[in-house]
Amino acid sequence: MDVFRRTVTPEARKAEVLQVATRSPHRVAMVLALDKSLGDPKVFHKFVMQDSTTVAALLTTMRKRLVMKLTDGQSVFVFFRKHVGKTVTDTLVPLTWTLDAARAAHASDDGILYVFLCGENTFGAT
Repeated sequence: MDVFRRTVTPEARKAEVLQVATRSPHRVAMVLALDKSLGDPKVFHKFVMQDSTTVAALLTTMRKRLVMKLTDGQSVFVFFRKHVGKTVTDTLVPLTWTLDAARAAHASDDGILYVFLCGENTFGAT
């Protein structure tokens, strides 16, 4: 995610968001990154999804589409990372939220919704 922000200029990021908004007004532009426990943190994935999609459906889609190093005792948490100036905030939201609500609350200053998937050992696994 930070790789994306370093390699793509703010003007180009805003232009991408504007292009998505004009082509598909009911879609959300997202950049997704994985925690080092799930994959390579230097790799980012760009997605455009319906704004009525819930965070739970997003998580299901990401589990199907992305190759993650997920073990039996690991669960995945979805964080939304908001960049405003030099301030970065990670927020865990309810799975029932729609992407439109997440975008309204947690979109960065460039208009992109940054999604961060983090794996954590649970269920008594070591």
